[in-house]
Amino acid sequence: MNRKRFFIVLLTALMSITAFAQKISYKGTVTDQNGDPVIGATVTQKGGDRSSGAITDLDGQFTIEADAGSTLSVSYIGFTTQDVRAAQDMRIVLQESAQSLSDVVVIGYGVQKKSVGTAAIAKVSAEDLANKTPVRIENALKGLAAGVTVTSSSGQPGDAARVQVRGIGP
Repeated sequence: MNRKRFFIVLLTALMSITAFAQKISYKGTVTDQNGDPVIGATVTQKGGDRSSGAITDLDGQFTIEADAGSTLSVSYIGFTTQDVRAAQDMRIVLQESAQSLSDVVVIGYGVQKKSVGTAAIAKVSAEDLANKTPVRIENALKGLAAGVTVTSSSGQPGDAARVQVRGIGP
């Protein structure tokens, strides 16, 4: 009789462990402070399997498989990363972060953080352009960025200029 009781207790314990380890499908929406959907935000289970995660769609919606009672991490460039307890029909509002925006570089083939950039990066600010009065914007770039050459193609006032970046032009 003792053996039978032990087996039932063991079976019950194994079932509760298995039930706890099961993944549950959670759905939610990620928006900014204005209520606009955040497209392409990353949602991952914190401390969990990093190979599984979700990306928000055009409506800011996502579906993720995560452990019951887990914490989800929601992140997007330009916003503060937010950790939330997993629940059904989550509504997550991300707060803008001006500091993380200064770490983003727009490049000719996408967007990346400054820390992972492998190419030469030049910055032309509004202050650099403030004292110039060019007819065309490309003429305003003359002498402001290393490796950028701006030349007039015909010499006529208002004519388009030719812009070359590190010797590669249009």
